[in-house]
Amino acid sequence: QTSVITVFAGIPPAGTSTTWDSHCGQPDSELMMHDRIQENEVALGYTNAEPLNLPYLDGQYIHGERDVDAIAQSILEVASPDSVIYAPIAIAGIRKHPDHLAVQQAAQQMLEEGREVVFYADLPYAIPLVVGERNWPARKSAVKIARSIGTKLEAEIVELNVEQQAEKEEALSDYTSQFNPLRAIRRGLLRKKHFYRYEMLFKPV
Repeated sequence: QTSVITVFAGIPPAGTSTTWDSHCGQPDSELMMHDRIQENEVALGYTNAEPLNLPYLDGQYIHGERDVDAIAQSILEVASPDSVIYAPIAIAGIRKHPDHLAVQQAAQQMLEEGREVVFYADLPYAIPLVVGERNWPARKSAVKIARSIGTKLEAEIVELNVEQQAEKEEALSDYTSQFNPLRAIRRGLLRKKHFYRYEMLFKPV
């Protein structure tokens, strides 16, 4: 059984309202998180994966540093002991997404504790805005990324078949609340069929 663990699925207090959620069309952040959880369940229906939600709040609802140790422990409590853990590589230009980065750091901690971990390029953030279709994903350097996170990595490019690409595009389209506030260039990438063709993995060596 494959499970998808959503770390930041916590519901913010009633009355919470953020700029991002308002841009998404829902000024009530409590309702927005319920909507996002439902979107996730619908999208994961294409994969038959079991959704597992942890109670940590999305970065826009908190102040201060993440407790990476607690996040790692929470993931291990719901993950099967012999499972491979896939985590975002959290490399995205100048500004890394803090929530993605926290999960990456938790995964590195689990790797150091002996768990099998594979990192993946979290899309569309990992696609450089200046890189054209011909250069993705070949331009992603495992050496450079490994240097930035302090773990030696080997890159693996996985090409999806036509049916898998269509399912991926259909599943992503279910995250409707998150599309509107994306920068126009990012939305443009999501309209290009080429970027549904590949997944990129980074395996520690």
